[in-house]
Amino acid sequence: MQIYAISFGVYGVVSIFTLMIYGALPAIAAKNGLPPQQISLLYLSMIPFMLSFFYSGFVESYRKKPPRNFKLLCLTLGAVSVLGFVLLGVVCAPSDILLMSVVFVAMCLLGACAIISLNAIAIEQTSADKKVALNTIMLLASGVGGVLGIVLALFVYEEFGFSVACYAMAMCVGVLCVPFVLMSSSGKYGNIKSSTEHTKPTHSILKTIKTPRLWWQLGFLCACMLPITLANTTSTMLLVYIGFSLQVVGIFSAILNCAIMFVGSPLAYFFIRILGFRRAFIALLGFCVVVFVGLVVNMWLWQNHAFIVLGLAGVSVYFCALFVFVYSLGMRWCEGSTQSGVDFSFLRSAENACFVIGGVVASQILGIFIAQEKLDSLSSHSSDFIGFSLCEVLGKSGIESSVANGYGVLFCASLLFAIIALGIVVRDKKIT
Repeated sequence: MQIYAISFGVYGVVSIFTLMIYGALPAIAAKNGLPPQQISLLYLSMIPFMLSFFYSGFVESYRKKPPRNFKLLCLTLGAVSVLGFVLLGVVCAPSDILLMSVVFVAMCLLGACAIISLNAIAIEQTSADKKVALNTIMLLASGVGGVLGIVLALFVYEEFGFSVACYAMAMCVGVLCVPFVLMSSSGKYGNIKSSTEHTKPTHSILKTIKTPRLWWQLGFLCACMLPITLANTTSTMLLVYIGFSLQVVGIFSAILNCAIMFVGSPLAYFFIRILGFRRAFIALLGFCVVVFVGLVVNMWLWQNHAFIVLGLAGVSVYFCALFVFVYSLGMRWCEGSTQSGVDFSFLRSAENACFVIGGVVASQILGIFIAQEKLDSLSSHSSDFIGFSLCEVLGKSGIESSVANGYGVLFCASLLFAIIALGIVVRDKKIT
């Protein structure tokens, strides 16, 4: 079994529940009038990804002794995810945020372990040229997981309720586990034998922590990722607050968070080949700055719904293209390391920390601006636009002032970090 199929399966399974956390569940909670402060518990369930670096050495040692442990780890991830969704379907309701968070913690812990091992295998068993292609495939798998975890979940929830939506997610995870069942147990997952197969593995968290270069790289990756985590973690809530039904939110989420991945990641790969890595990266960050300038101005001046959707689409383009760049950079930075899995897990903690911190900070900021009586009013007056034409849906303007101010502050913070990341890439010619 090739590493590409395994990567697609792992990222597909993980993306189903992570993007359900970031996309579907905040929209469902907003529709039910739950305050943003409670919704932040969902983002806290991602802490196992945030802290994955600290147990990455143990995971890597487990993966290599013997190699079939990686297959066992992937199968366990799939089995626990399926059972977790079934459990939520049996005993949980949309208001049971705490119970959902506990179940998702278990899924995230196993997902983090599988990704640690998968990334180490990808670093060891792929050439520099194939790393960009592999990361593109991972983004495509995330798009598939997003379609299932956001769009399908919202549509099924609207039509059949929360329990059936959870059962549907369990079935989807089961399908994506097929590559794990067919996986080779020999330790050779690609076309190249693992470079560490005949060497004694050494994994030291302290060695990584004491490397100043890795800390600088971690800070740079955080500056690149914070714009999307502050904006995207509550984007579906914004669509609910401005009056869209969950079915309409699902349609737009398919475009904003999922379908664009099938376009954005191949485009990133294409522009890297045409412009070179650094120039393409500068162009992407410049595009991000323009998008957030437009979103801030629109939120405080025009409040046009079509422009909001267009701006969020631009954020999604940045999202899917960015990870082709940062994953490729991270893998290249770790190529010469004797503990590549541990070092790369440290760099990946930037992504995980930004999603957790970004989601919690964004929800708390919105909670400051939007009072409970406003939430009750917004949820009770949410309109169903399914019968309207697309032009009628997008032609509306006007946002409740507290919602506009809350999201205006979030988009300003995203703009600030985008400018910082762009300035670093322009000044540092070593980022290539």
